[in-house]
Amino acid sequence: MPSFLVVCDGGNVRSHALAYVLHDLRGHEAIAVGRLRVTMQTMETLSDWADRIVLMQPHMIESIPSRYHYKVRCVDVGPDRWGIYVHPELLAMVQQGADWLIDEWTRATTAEPTEVKPTPPPIVELAGSVEYLLQVAEMLNGGALPRDEGIMRARAALKAWRGQ
Repeated sequence: MPSFLVVCDGGNVRSHALAYVLHDLRGHEAIAVGRLRVTMQTMETLSDWADRIVLMQPHMIESIPSRYHYKVRCVDVGPDRWGIYVHPELLAMVQQGADWLIDEWTRATTAEPTEVKPTPPPIVELAGSVEYLLQVAEMLNGGALPRDEGIMRARAALKAWRGQ
């Protein structure tokens, strides 16, 4: 049974929600940690302990020692907008991410190495990645998105997916 280190900024909402699902609902060892609240030595120790290091946003990989990057997976739920780890929307997203992580671990540890194929990310990772890319595009364009039809469709699709 794998051990999971779940990383977000503070360790109280996003990572806590996923660690709760992995540990309390799925029976795996899971620790939530806030990358901005621990030293690099602590992150090193926890990264060494974990079978999988799960980031709640892709850019958080900068806080993981590079020798552990092979353990990293991402369940990208975007920035914290919930404020509490038991928020229904967040729990639904991390439950999907937990299922993906457990399935990926099971296939990786039971299949022949030559048979292991990349797994498409869960929809939560895709949605978070789209939002992240839109934020980057806004930053690079002085705070406003260019009037590109593809970007406008991506923003509309993300809003529709979130029910906004």
